[in-house]
Amino acid sequence: MYKNIALEIFATFKSNFIPILKIMILPVLLLMSISSISNYLLYKYINDGTSGITIQITMSISTLTSILIGIIMLMTIYKCILEDNQENKSFTAFFKAFKSKEVEWFIINFVLVTIGFALAAAVIFFTINFMVILIDVDKSVGPIIAVILGITLAALIYYARVIIILPATATGDRIDLLEAFRLTGDYKLLSLFVIFVMPFIFVAVLFIIVVLLLTAITYTVEGLYIIFISLVFNSIFGVAITIFTNVCISVLYKHIKQNSTENTAEQVEETTTENEEISKED
Repeated sequence: MYKNIALEIFATFKSNFIPILKIMILPVLLLMSISSISNYLLYKYINDGTSGITIQITMSISTLTSILIGIIMLMTIYKCILEDNQENKSFTAFFKAFKSKEVEWFIINFVLVTIGFALAAAVIFFTINFMVILIDVDKSVGPIIAVILGITLAALIYYARVIIILPATATGDRIDLLEAFRLTGDYKLLSLFVIFVMPFIFVAVLFIIVVLLLTAITYTVEGLYIIFISLVFNSIFGVAITIFTNVCISVLYKHIKQNSTENTAEQVEETTTENEEISKED
């Protein structure tokens, strides 16, 4: 099963990489424009003494708008991967997703998942600090490490168990956090493998390739060209990781949903057969 999932992830990544790049163009341009405007206003504030309240309001609006654009872009990526519709792979797919009926639920679920993960991360951070303060690290390093690893694993499991709520919501399947936990109940290890191990392997391999390419280029290119090429490679590196990670999440959701549907169909068929047999006996 793990091998089949891995192969499906790479096949999905290969077939959707260019379409996802195409749908990301407009939101990325919007994010760059907002960032440029914010930086310009901040520059004006520093040099010309623009009102502090004005710059604070502007920066707040800019930040919230950028977050909103990022959330909708993520939703657009999921729709592109999971829905066999050419409109979801078009240049204007971002705006169509922005006007879709799923957008409000997607934003709500994104916030819930983010808050949950942030709380889990906060628990890990405060637990580490609390244990370090109360216990002599030199004498009791074993228990501290055990507690930290346990809490960290719990946070990772939480994230892996609920993250499928995002691709589900993007495609109109309005599951909640409890339903996500139920669906992933039999796929705990698979979820951890797909959400963490697969992206880690991808990042490691891609990092080696980028380092080798940049090392080879340094023998033929000098000066500012090396910096420019490095920036290009780093940008491609970041985009590829983002796309691959979301492909992993989408494939995991697709796999779990298909299995859940098949199991439900089998249960219905078994129930129907039992009822027919009881009717015949009567």
